[in-house]
Formats: sequence, structure tokens, C-alpha cells
Amino acid sequence: MNFYEKIVKNMFNKFLFIVFNVVIMFFIFFIDTKVYADENQEKKSLVHLNNNEYLMNQIENRTQACDLLKNKVVTYIDLVFYVKKCKLMPIKDPEITNSLIQIQKKSLISLSDKVYSMMEMGKNYTFDEYYTDYNADEIENLKDLCMKFNKNIVTADAYSFYYIDACKKRLFKKYSDISFFKTKSKPVFSIKPRELSIFPTGQEMVVNKNDQETSMKVSETYIKENLPPLKNLCANLERKVVAFHASFFFLENCKLYKIDDFNITIQKKADMLGGVKELNIKQAIGIPQVGKIKSDDVLAKMR
Repeated sequence: MNFYEKIVKNMFNKFLFIVFNVVIMFFIFFIDTKVYADENQEKKSLVHLNNNEYLMNQIENRTQACDLLKNKVVTYIDLVFYVKKCKLMPIKDPEITNSLIQIQKKSLISLSDKVYSMMEMGKNYTFDEYYTDYNADEIENLKDLCMKFNKNIVTADAYSFYYIDACKKRLFKKYSDISFFKTKSKPVFSIKPRELSIFPTGQEMVVNKNDQETSMKVSETYIKENLPPLKNLCANLERKVVAFHASFFFLENCKLYKIDDFNITIQKKADMLGGVKELNIKQAIGIPQVGKIKSDDVLAKMR
């Protein structure tokens, strides 16, 4: 091996040594970084866990538990509660839990066995309770809605129907019950879901289907003999949707056409045009009913 070959071989060996050291250093750096990241994540988890444990350790008696957990959302095993007036109020509806966490920014606190045993159990935490605690600023809006829809039937989706009574929404369990309701001559109002949600929930509607009481207190013959002119009976009703008892009609040329397939689309358009007009006894008897009309034709003609 000549002199130049020795120099080249020596330089090549040095190059291999440098590359080997770089690879080793990179491998060590990668391992350290991963270990650091894992330790950091573990510390974060421990901090989160210790915060909850720290809170539980601070509670030595029921008074402390009431003070520290007031208006908090807590869990025990698979149960969720709202703490109010020093009582655990079970939350059965997951929508309430979501509202408390997502809207009110509440965090879940896990109770220890010791703290759970200190607390007294209360009634269920309902949407009425949630409304009172967090939506008190909407009371004025509720008053306006009560005045507008009190003693009327409303819906927000054409599937669930409610009777507004004493500022509470009362659900009809069966759609067929609506036609047997005492105030069935009033139209069904379509309202926004948010407006419906503002009403506290009342008891479900119980309808007595044997009650066939009529609103006609005088004979039909007497009413016919004392009817005003036809044009007066039809005043301001041209091309409007009107109702009498459980039936809906379209009025055109001072004649009534019954709408057998009345639907929520007609209801919404009628609301935009001033609402479904309710016929009185004289109008129902005096305006001639001449036939039927389909919902598509009603939508096309409504003004």
C-alpha cells in the first residue's frame, strides 16, 4: 500500500467514525425527546387528577361540601348530579348535562365515596330548574309569548303539539286528542323551536273524549234568520285560510272550500299572512260551503 492509499483509507475511516457518531447522537436525542413528552403528558394527567383529589381532600364535613360544590356538576360512578341548596339533584336528561357543560362551561367533578355519603339527595334537575337558574333574562320574552299564545295549541316541528296553559307548555300525547280538545276551534300556531324551549314544561294534556259540549247556544234556524249581508260575513277573508272547530277552509269569492289535507306548510304561510282566521257561528252558517280544495291549490292562491 503506497502513501496516497494510506491517506485515503485513513480519511475514509474518519468519515465512517463521524457518521456513526452522528447516528448515535440522533438516536439518543430521539429517545430523550419521546421520554420527555411521555413524562410531560403523564404530569398533565397527574395534575388534572390531583386537582380533583385535592378538592375532595379539602372537604371534611357537609358544610364544606355544600360551599365548595355549590352550583357544580358532579358525578358518582355513572350518575350525574347538579348541586343546589346542598342537595344532589339527579340529571336524567343528557341535553341538560350538555347545556351545563357546553353553554355554561361547567366541568365534571368526580365525588369520592366519603363526600358522596355526606350529601343529601334532592329531586331531579329538570329543564324548568335549568331555565330558572340560567335563563332568567328571558322572563320578559316569556311573558310576551304567554300573552300571545295562552290557551292556544302550538308546535315547532309539526310532530309534537302543546297546549299553552298558565305560561307552561303541556304536551298532547296523541295527535288525535287535539280534535277533541275543548278549545279545538282555535288554530294551531307554528312557532320557533327556541320560543317553544322558553316555556316551562307542565303536565301532559288529558282529554275527555266524552265531552261533546257544543258552543252553539241558540238554534241554527234563529241564527240564519238574523244573519248580516253575505259581503259583511266575508269581509277581509278573501283568499284566506279560516277555521271552524276542527276543520280548515279556504275562502274564495265568498265561498268556503274545505281543506282535507291541511298541513304545517299552509299553517306557516298563514302565520306570515296574519294567521288562520277563526270563523264565528254566523260566518260558519252564513257563508256557503261549496266543495273541497287541495293543499297545493291553497298555497298557490293564498294572499
